[in-house]
Amino acid sequence: MEFEIYKRLELQPIIQNTEKLDLVVAIEQNQNINIVRICDSNKYPGIFVVATIDICIPTNGVYRGLDVRSQEEVVFYIPINYPLSAPSVIPARDDFPANEIPHMNLCISGTDIRELNLCLYRGDVNEWFFETGALSFCDRVVEWFSDLVNGELIHNDGFENVRVNNQKSVLLMDYKALTNYIKRSKDNQGFEIFNIRIGGGFLELSTEKYNFERHSTEDIPCIFAFDRIMPETDYTVNSFNTFSQIEIFNSAAQVKKGIRRYRGHSIKCLGNAKKIPKAIMVVMAIKRPMQVLGTFDKFDYIAFCLHIDFESNPTDLSNCKILNLATVGLVNKELAEKISGTEFKKVGISMIGVGAIGSKVSIFLAKMGYINQKIYDNDRLLPHNLIRHEETCPSMIGISKAHIAQQTIKELFRDEANCSGNDTDILMNDVQLNNDIIVDATASERCLSFLCDREKVLGRVVRTEIFANGVVGATFVEGRKRNPDIYDLRVSLWYKAVDTQEIRSWLMSGRHERNKELFIGIGCSSDTFVLDDASISNHASVVPHIINKYTSCENGTIVLNYFYKSSLADNHIQIYEVESFRIFQINGWSIHIREDVWANVIKYLCDPFENMGIWLGTVNYYMKRIVIVDTHIPIDNKRATGEVIAGISGVKEVIQKYEESTNGIIGYIGEWHTHTGNSAIPSSKDLIAFSQVELGKITLMTILGKEEVRNIILDRRNV
Repeated sequence: MEFEIYKRLELQPIIQNTEKLDLVVAIEQNQNINIVRICDSNKYPGIFVVATIDICIPTNGVYRGLDVRSQEEVVFYIPINYPLSAPSVIPARDDFPANEIPHMNLCISGTDIRELNLCLYRGDVNEWFFETGALSFCDRVVEWFSDLVNGELIHNDGFENVRVNNQKSVLLMDYKALTNYIKRSKDNQGFEIFNIRIGGGFLELSTEKYNFERHSTEDIPCIFAFDRIMPETDYTVNSFNTFSQIEIFNSAAQVKKGIRRYRGHSIKCLGNAKKIPKAIMVVMAIKRPMQVLGTFDKFDYIAFCLHIDFESNPTDLSNCKILNLATVGLVNKELAEKISGTEFKKVGISMIGVGAIGSKVSIFLAKMGYINQKIYDNDRLLPHNLIRHEETCPSMIGISKAHIAQQTIKELFRDEANCSGNDTDILMNDVQLNNDIIVDATASERCLSFLCDREKVLGRVVRTEIFANGVVGATFVEGRKRNPDIYDLRVSLWYKAVDTQEIRSWLMSGRHERNKELFIGIGCSSDTFVLDDASISNHASVVPHIINKYTSCENGTIVLNYFYKSSLADNHIQIYEVESFRIFQINGWSIHIREDVWANVIKYLCDPFENMGIWLGTVNYYMKRIVIVDTHIPIDNKRATGEVIAGISGVKEVIQKYEESTNGIIGYIGEWHTHTGNSAIPSSKDLIAFSQVELGKITLMTILGKEEVRNIILDRRNV
């Protein structure tokens, strides 16, 4: 049978030999496909194979009563650059029910052929065909028709979009915002006149109402029409040229109402109908029976420019020409989370410092759905910052880094982003950080001290910084109730150097890092560390995953990311869990003792004899904090019921080991001893021992009784 498609394609039987073409061989080998003839075209380059496909019709009939027969004639189109481009399959029958069938392409990509063809693969069909070959392609064609008649062509993954041919431009829109507008409307059928913004080479529909009194070349009115009563179940693959072809959709009636409203308001503002532009943008929402592909709800959207002479006030729009536009959904939080695979509840973030590493962490988090960010940085973008900052546009030079980060997130997520940029120095102003998570990317020791203030910082702090000339990215995540906090974690990391050669090596080299700083910018006030952007990005990319995984853990976490540029095979990550600390307060000082160390000490309260040991840790004079990470109990202690005489076995060696391994950061900071009674009041012997403490330093003396603990800080710096 001759169908109209053969005339449109101007097919003629081919003369040259094509038996060796692998697709022809594959078709011949498929028991469900039979070649009728092989043709070429006077109009289009390539080879056309006319064939019939045998379809097994279900015993209960074709799904939804579709007019699909047990044998359908198709045309396999083989492009001239085959096999780099996949073949296409075109239904030949003139009355093939394409409008009731999903997964149909409007045209053949890369050609001028405007014929409906089977959508065989969700993704890049050319890559798929190149990898799977002609035999698999023929099998998939047969499967497509089998899925069709059995109602399995759509696997509940979404309703097919309206596919429109000859789209002349692109209109960006926020599908979620439009759907929410429809859901909030008090009317089941309605319209609104929205505003379209003209951007750099694109149009963007907003849910902001058009202002008739403020005509601007940057704003375009758009009639947005919807009908949410009845789902429309036909799959639409028509080309739209006039409004009459659009009237198949229920919301077309609302477009007409919108036209009348628009004409009336325009005449009121402009004085007469002659001044109204002879075209208007239209977006129609089409309700579907299930979620629409590429969206998150049951509304599909088509857009077009309707050419209309408002001066003549037409009542019939049927013959008005339309210019089709492609609709593209804008990014929103829900889409970002789906793409990123991070569909879980997000907490609020405070970003402290958005320089090289912080700007990347901030935008990485935003793209995962963390769009509730308070961003703090009182620095401005300088030219050299462009080499490593997330922002690379020279026009942003001189602008606050915090505002740049805020603007980047707001431009991506618009009003959905609850994001603020503050060019405030949190160290100089009374800023309370109360978001759930505070991310410190400043590498500032002053900032570290400030963030340990539990009155001003209520959220859990995550600090990330780079050490060892860029080799190590270290991220610290505080434990629940901020115990351990970031300073405890910092000291815990230095403590790891005692037994970990890798940490010991870069901790010992830390004294040389400043030799690699450059002073760039305004005099010597702007310094920057020499390190390439790729290395910084590597470290920054780990941080969001650390936040996702470890900020809900009970204990603290230290994550070390090792990145060796010259030895990539050695790159790795180490993770350390840090338990909570026992905390004491005395005279403005805080004493933090690791819980496992404390447990090792208090067990001696059950002994009938006193015992003692030395404290190993560090003293932070600015923070007025003592952090204890270990203890050493000499085996030659002379223990009795009422006293203990300190031994010396291993004491000198242990102290030397700690000081050398940690570059002097951790060492001897005091002693502890137990009382066999309930009281921890210093005895006369204790007081004598206290008076003999070394001058010029702070020493912690801890006495443990069965019912009380006394920490005595001996400040001998000014004696």
